[in-house]
Amino acid sequence: MKFFKLFLVLLLLPSHIVLEARTIEFIPGLAQLNEQNLSDYPVVRLDSLRGGMNIHFLIPKIDTKENNSFEEISVKGLNLTSDLHRPKLPFYSILVESLPEDIKIEMQKGTEVSLENFKPLPQEDLPCRCDSPKKLEPFNEAVYQEKQNFHYKKEYIGDFRGTPITRLLVFPSSFDGSTQKTIFYPQSSFFISHKNKKHFNIFSLKNHLLDTRKNEINKKIFVMGSSSLLKELTQWVNFKKSLGFSIDLVSFDNLEKTAENLRKFIHERWKNPKTRFGHALLIGHEKNFPTFYVPTSSNSETPSDLSYFTMGGEEDFILEVFYGRLVADSSQDVKNQIQKILNQEKAKISEKNSYIFGMASNEGSNPTDSEYLGRMLKPFDKTLKNLTVQKFLQDDPNSTPEEVLKAFGKNSLWTHYIGHGSGTEWVNLHQQRGFSIEHVSQLPKHSLFPIVIDVSCQNGRFTYQDRLGERLINAKNESGPLGPVAYYGGSVDISWHPPAIMAIGISEFANSAEGKKLGLGPTLLSGHLALLQQHSVKKDFQENITWYHLMGDPTIRLPSN
Repeated sequence: MKFFKLFLVLLLLPSHIVLEARTIEFIPGLAQLNEQNLSDYPVVRLDSLRGGMNIHFLIPKIDTKENNSFEEISVKGLNLTSDLHRPKLPFYSILVESLPEDIKIEMQKGTEVSLENFKPLPQEDLPCRCDSPKKLEPFNEAVYQEKQNFHYKKEYIGDFRGTPITRLLVFPSSFDGSTQKTIFYPQSSFFISHKNKKHFNIFSLKNHLLDTRKNEINKKIFVMGSSSLLKELTQWVNFKKSLGFSIDLVSFDNLEKTAENLRKFIHERWKNPKTRFGHALLIGHEKNFPTFYVPTSSNSETPSDLSYFTMGGEEDFILEVFYGRLVADSSQDVKNQIQKILNQEKAKISEKNSYIFGMASNEGSNPTDSEYLGRMLKPFDKTLKNLTVQKFLQDDPNSTPEEVLKAFGKNSLWTHYIGHGSGTEWVNLHQQRGFSIEHVSQLPKHSLFPIVIDVSCQNGRFTYQDRLGERLINAKNESGPLGPVAYYGGSVDISWHPPAIMAIGISEFANSAEGKKLGLGPTLLSGHLALLQQHSVKKDFQENITWYHLMGDPTIRLPSN
């Protein structure tokens, strides 16, 4: 305890309620360095060592404030766990190329700091992003009081093209509910080794995809649908071939059109080295190209295409193939979407000006939706010259459907929405005047078409029954195609924080050099992998990747001027 210091600071909140905020210093001197110098001392460091790797923590301090009878902790540089009803404690996570049983972890605790009668804030149940309220679970104290008798976890996530992937979570603290004691290990380290190998790798999607020995299949696209819809793809096929892709067009007219039978066909096609592919495009909606209906926490029959393109069995939640759907009912729908894709792919984006926009509700906390939106849009500053960013925040009187229509007319390259969805509407504009399917028919003419990432419920279902995402992707008038070139959204009610974390990860990868090379499909998966590393609950990742679907071409290039 000789390293322990306590500093009390009173923070006056806008509501004039005074809460006690504290800084608890673990390592004298280091915590008092200014922010610039502190950056030289990362809170967590990953070192490659002979025979394995080492995760080393150097936590100079924590900040905490009282929240009812609990302590709301923050640790600069670390995320907090999100397990329902359990204490929110710092953790660090990495993905490694191995099976869980082959990984050995040894902890060196180092200095112990014991905080008596210190109860970290529990993770409360949160609403979904739907238009109607969800019944929330009350706080379960029995779960909260359970002793955490482990300092690490090993979780199998799936495999990527034959490489097994395990998530490792390490925890530099613990809580004992029976004694109300929280123990921190601010200088702890975790040595990670493989039981059978001297060396093993951290999993990196971009390294796999950019490896010239493995990336041949990334230039192969599998396309499936009815022959009547496939015949409208000629221009798209020719264009993709001009970019070096090979296209495998498969009609299912003579196949038994059940999801199980089509999955068997697709998996056999992928497992054959001669026909293996890295991207896939399904042509049709939920009724004329069947999907799977799987149980998730929000819906016992969640429409999902995920298992078409995970090849490692029921426990595999990592896509081997980057896929999308052209949600179409007719040849004209396919023509419209293909024309939009070709226009966007061939367009030259001006260096003189570029434009993106986003919409956010006035709800949420730690972070709020408006804070999330800022983090989603910020990465585009790096890659788009002379960028104009427009935000439609719910409390702003200018956040109206009419202004959103104008925003589409400004040739937006990228669009985010975060808030509530009803299936037919982005709800959270000013005074709840949402942007709905009725407004889609009023879209003005535009020559550039955005990629839309939708963090809300229901809008991403691909039924061809007036869901917002599908109506946007099929939008047109006498001037030609309108609306987004690609739309990514959830098919059912989705959770609160995980999709927002995913959306930030998508934006960050989209604006990296690797994202520009690899295109939309890998960028979307990178968002899910970012969620996996920043959010502690494995089930939330599994459900999020099950809910979300791309309407559009997964090989489309990302915006850049």
